[in-house]
Amino acid sequence: MNHEPQKARIECHCGKCALTVADKAATLFLRCGCVNCRQALWWGHEHGGAKSEPLPRLFYLRSDIVDVTGKAYSFNGVW
Repeated sequence: MNHEPQKARIECHCGKCALTVADKAATLFLRCGCVNCRQALWWGHEHGGAKSEPLPRLFYLRSDIVDVTGKAYSFNGVW
């Protein structure tokens, strides 16, 4: 049996940028409706992002990034 972690790819809705993390196993899953999350989602939608669910699904993964695709399109190119 192989116990090596499997990589996961996290993509933007447009497909122009993505992160690949070392381990796809989520360490935590929750739904959040706090003011900060709702304001961030509203801001993203107002600036061209997809409309979100009222209570977004949040997954926490280990953040060992092994690959980045489309840096020019991600985080306004600040990488």
